Amino acid sequence: LPIRLDERLVTWNYIEPLAAELDNVRLRVSHTQLSELHPADIADIIEQMPPDEAADVIADLPSEKAQELLQLMEKEEAEDIHELLHHEDDTAGGLMTNEYLAWPPHLTVGEALERFKTEAREIEHVYYIYVVEGEKLVGVVGLRDLVVEEPGRTLSEVMHTKLKTAHPEMGQEPVAEIISKYNLLALPVVDEGNFLLGVVTVDDVVDLLLPPASRRKRRRR
Repeated sequence: LPIRLDERLVTWNYIEPLAAELDNVRLRVSHTQLSELHPADIADIIEQMPPDEAADVIADLPSEKAQELLQLMEKEEAEDIHELLHHEDDTAGGLMTNEYLAWPPHLTVGEALERFKTEAREIEHVYYIYVVEGEKLVGVVGLRDLVVEEPGRTLSEVMHTKLKTAHPEMGQEPVAEIISKYNLLALPVVDEGNFLLGVVTVDDVVDLLLPPASRRKRRRR
């Protein structure tokens, strides 16, 4: 149709729907094409992405455009993405997302369930509740435990304390091996002081867990 689109609009040829509700989209254009878009248009696109995926997009942009884009975003969202940009792509820090649920040990199971109903809506993948004390990781509670335990019990009473963790510099292959070996859905990433930095979910390393032939088929889809 002979219609002139406003320059601030993002046309659908730049994105590909993953679900009928369009809750999630992924880019299907090259990074070269993406870099030609106005930063405001890119900002509109990545607002539909979790922080780790948004960081991947921004990392491939020219530095000036990346900085301009971060300035256009909400402060909290920009800080989350900026934090992820410090890590190499093929490390736990580069794979992790800083969207996760972390609550204090004195919280009761009942209180945690109420929080879950509202806070989990903002996070793409939630597999565990991380228990932190002064931002240090002290335990983890599976969602099943949260449902079946007595509401009056505290998270410190039901949490698991024998944890598998990764440091941000750990390579992606060892991260995938830990997730596979211990049948985890997510692996917390901590620093030397055991402060929780982020979480690598199983979908972030699924390609590394597949046989090489399967990886090629998956990429061609």
